[in-house]
Amino acid sequence: MKDATDLTGRIFRIAGLLLGIFFSISPNLSLSQAPPTIPATQVSEEFWRLETNGERLKSSGMEKVGALFARPVPAPSVQLIHVVGDPSHDTIEETTEAEGWTEVSVTTNELGTLDRTLRFARSPRKGRNNVALLRGPVITLDLVLTTKRLKLREDGTHVVEATSTPKWLILCGSESLWVSVDTAIRYVTEMRARTKDPNMRKNADQSLANLRSLQKRILQK
Repeated sequence: MKDATDLTGRIFRIAGLLLGIFFSISPNLSLSQAPPTIPATQVSEEFWRLETNGERLKSSGMEKVGALFARPVPAPSVQLIHVVGDPSHDTIEETTEAEGWTEVSVTTNELGTLDRTLRFARSPRKGRNNVALLRGPVITLDLVLTTKRLKLREDGTHVVEATSTPKWLILCGSESLWVSVDTAIRYVTEMRARTKDPNMRKNADQSLANLRSLQKRILQK
């Protein structure tokens, strides 16, 4: 998936790692307290559940997702929405760790993408020489064990919020949006009802037919 989404993701990840340095070397940060009650993998699982359920498409959902991050989560881009299969079948595991930091990998199964005109494009299932492609991609999350998180005020400024015990928080988010087939169907249905553009309505009808076909296959497995 070598596209602009990858570049944006790398930029956000680098920014997140720099933010992690701030959290890890802060003199006011004490990790000698009681260990966190929620492990990093569980925090990642909750994020993935909220993400694929389309919570970042709702203002109330943004607050839920934001509570899992060390800094404000960027608003998602609907230029290109990634649609995955059944999120409950995705693999979430800790892949790298160091003191106060860990990397969690989410191996999912991307079925296709939705663009801003509600056109759904299926991901290729086979590559060169008709070779079946492995499920993917693998999405990496960097988490830091911290007692601080940056919160966004209504005026656009940031404030450091302290917690009494260390928590695993995801360092930074991405504009890339990942949703399940069920969520994609709800989203396209709602957007179709809002638009008066005949082309978008036509795209939505075709996309819904494709998405419901994929949904049927998932339910039959």
